[in-house]
Amino acid sequence: MEFRCDARTLSEYKVVPMSLLSHIIEVLESRAVSLRLAGDLSLAFAAWADPASVSPEELRQERDRCLAVTGAQRRYFDVASLGFLYQCLPEDEQVREHVVDGLTWMAGRSIRVEGNYADFCGDSLALLGMALGLRATQSAGDIYKWLQTVLQADVGKEAAWDTSIRELARHAIGDTTGYEIVAEVKLLGFSKGVLKGPLDSSDAERVIAHLKIGSISQMSDPEAFSLLSAFKYLEGSQPLLALQTPNVAAVALVLANLKNGLTRWTWEAKAKTAGGVPRKWHIDNEYHIQNLLWCILRPLFPEAREEEYKSAVGKVHPRLDIVLPSLRLIIEAKFWRRRDSSKEIVREIAEDSGLYLTVDKPYDAILPVIWDDGRRIEEHDSLRQALMEIDGIVDPVIIARPGLMDDESFLAT
Repeated sequence: MEFRCDARTLSEYKVVPMSLLSHIIEVLESRAVSLRLAGDLSLAFAAWADPASVSPEELRQERDRCLAVTGAQRRYFDVASLGFLYQCLPEDEQVREHVVDGLTWMAGRSIRVEGNYADFCGDSLALLGMALGLRATQSAGDIYKWLQTVLQADVGKEAAWDTSIRELARHAIGDTTGYEIVAEVKLLGFSKGVLKGPLDSSDAERVIAHLKIGSISQMSDPEAFSLLSAFKYLEGSQPLLALQTPNVAAVALVLANLKNGLTRWTWEAKAKTAGGVPRKWHIDNEYHIQNLLWCILRPLFPEAREEEYKSAVGKVHPRLDIVLPSLRLIIEAKFWRRRDSSKEIVREIAEDSGLYLTVDKPYDAILPVIWDDGRRIEEHDSLRQALMEIDGIVDPVIIARPGLMDDESFLAT
C-alpha cells in the first residue's frame, strides 16, 4: 500500500521554519519517551505503532513480563499488550498461545460489574490491542462475539481520539460502524494495514494542522505518539527534497533528518563478519561533520563547493565549509564539545555571519549544522532561538550525538 499526497500539501509543512518544526517534533518525541517509560500497554502500543521507537531489549522485557503473568495475576491490559506484541513477534509461538489463552479468559468475563460497564470497556487502547490479537491469531467463536459486544458498548462521551481508536479496533475485526476516524489514527491504521484507502491530501492537512504546541499539550501520550507516527508516515510518503525546485527550507529538512539515518551508523562492539574487525566511525571534530554533510549534499547538488575562500575582510580570509551557489547558501559545520557552553556556539556563528555575509557577498544566508557531542537536548530550543536572532542565519540544525556512540574513550574527548 502506498499513500502520496500532492506537492502543495507537503509544501505546507516544508515552509514552516525548521526551528519551529524541529521543536514541535522534539516535543512529540519527548512524549514518545514518556509513553515508553510508562511500560506495559503503553510500551506495547508504541512497539506496534512505530517498531523503531522501541529497543529490542524493551520489547523482550515486555514480552517476558506478559508471559509471566497468569491466572489471578493477569489483568486485561496484559492481554492487550500481548495483542500488540504479537504484531511485532509474529513467529513467537509462546506469545501466540498466550494471546489466544488471554482472549479466551477475557471472553469469559462479564462486561458489566454491578450494573456498570467493566473498566476495560472504556479503555480504547486496550480494546485495539485485543482486536489486533484476535485478528492475527484468527480466533473466532465466542471471543469474536464477546469483543464485538464490548466494542459496541455505549460507554458515554469519549474524546475524538479514543472514539477513533475504538473504530480502528472494529475495523481490525471486520465490524466497522462507519464512525469518522481522526486523521492521525487514520494514517496509522492505513500504514499498519488495518485500514484500506482511500486517503487524500485532506488527511495530510489535518495531521499538519495538529502540529502545534498548544494542541499537543492537550493530548495524552498515546495520542501524541500517534500524531508523531502519522507525521513520520506522511513525511516518508515521498522525497523530502524536490530536486527540480530545491529551496533552503527543503535543504534544512534533509539535514535535520540526518538523525534518523544515524540509526544505522557503524558502531560495532564486535565484528559483523567472520575474521573481520569491529569498526566505529567516530565523529570528534568539525572536519568530520563537514565530511558527513558533503556526503549528503554533493550527490544532490553537483554545484556544491567545499572549503571555498571568500574575499578578504580586513586581514582575514574567511573559509566557507560548504556552499550551494544556486541557493546563495552557506552550510556551516560546528562541533559543540561537551566542555563548551551554548554561548560559545552563538558567539562563533555570530562572528561567521559578520565575516561571510558582507556587502560584496555572493551568499545571502548561513545554515548552521551543529553536532551536539554532549546530548544537551534541553538546550536545543534556546540555542536555536538565539541563533535565529543573528542576521542571515536560517533554520539551524542541531544533531545530538546518538546514544549508540557510547564509548569511554570517545566520551573523554
